[in-house]
Order: sequence, then structure tokens, then C-alpha cells
Amino acid sequence: MDKTLVSIVVITYNSSRYICETLDSIHCQTYQNIELIIADDCSTDETLYCCEKWISKYGDRFSAVKLLPSHENY
Repeated sequence: MDKTLVSIVVITYNSSRYICETLDSIHCQTYQNIELIIADDCSTDETLYCCEKWISKYGDRFSAVKLLPSHENY
């Protein structure tokens, strides 16, 4: 079986309505060696909270999970 690490990067900005659905879709992938990187562009809604909550529940499924919040919107 291939052990190549696959990185999935999710870019967010005020995505609280959809982010869990997006992350659930990634969680359902059958490939096992996945690194999940979520980069947020200084959301003003509950996006970061939703990501943190989701990661605490499902993060163990991934080889690595990184949540990268920005403190300034670019």
C-alpha cells in the first residue's frame, strides 16, 4: 500500500455555515495518510470555533492537522 503523505489545504473566510460539511467530506476519504491544513483569513464569524470543535472530534483520523489563523485579513 502507498504511504505517500497527501496534504489537503482548506482556505476559509467567514465559512461557518459550510466549513463542517467541507471537513466532513475530507474525513470520508478512504486514503489514510492525509495531512489536513486549514488556513483562515481572519474570519469575523464562528469559523475558527467550528474548526477547533471539529478538529477536537475528528482530528485523530489524520496524520497531522494544522489550523492556521490569520490575525489580519488579506
